[in-house]
Order: sequence, then structure tokens, then C-alpha cells
Amino acid sequence: MIKGTIALDFDGVIHSYTSPFSKDVTIIPDPPVADAFDYIANLIEAGLHVMVFTTRCREYPGHTGGKDAMIAWFEKYGLERHYIDQLEFTAEKKAAILYVDDHGWQFTGRNFPTLKEIEDFTTWVGKKSSTLPGGHNA
Repeated sequence: MIKGTIALDFDGVIHSYTSPFSKDVTIIPDPPVADAFDYIANLIEAGLHVMVFTTRCREYPGHTGGKDAMIAWFEKYGLERHYIDQLEFTAEKKAAILYVDDHGWQFTGRNFPTLKEIEDFTTWVGKKSSTLPGGHNA
């Protein structure tokens, strides 16, 4: 049995994130990625801790309410409440056995991305990473 935390990025991994990013972190316009809710439920049922990491959880003036908006979004799209209650929401990079992120690069000890690979990098929905606020996941 696997034990530990699995960290899932929200935008682009759970939320399909096909619309342009809104600076208002409470606006979550798109449906879930296919099978995302089943995946979350399976992880929790297997005894894993699921952490949702996203800059939507950063709180500062003009940037509040992201966690509540995500909880409402999960409810709207039908993730069962007992699974929602077990999710940890964070903007911090915390210890996890695996991070699942649409803006990730698997580093193997020698393969730093080249400048060309960085320039050409796109997410699965075809967004250039440089077009996102701060150049990272939302």
C-alpha cells in the first residue's frame, strides 16, 4: 500500500482551464478535466492524502476567496462532499511523494530544460507557459 501525499495542481490538472486566466481567483469558468474526480476519489480511497496546490490559495488584498471558490466549484461539478472535506488546499510547495502539474518538467538529474525547450513549452491545452501570470501555474 502506498502512503503519503499526492499534490495535484488545480488549474490544468483538475480544472480544465481552457478559458483565459482571470485575475479574479474566484472565477473558475471551465469544467473538470475528464476523470479528475474519479482519480481524486481513488487516491483518497487508497489512503493517500490529496493536496490541491494552486496560487488561487494565496491571500493578499485583491486576491482572496480562492479556496472557497474551488470548494463551490467541486460541489457544482459533483465531487462528493466527503472527498472535498479530505482535500488540503495550499499555495505552498509542501512535501509530497508526487506532484502532478501541467507546467512541470521531470528532472532526472541531468536534463535541465534548454532555453529553446523553455520557449517552446506548452501545456496539454496548448497554452504557452509564458502567457500565465508570473510564468507559473494558477
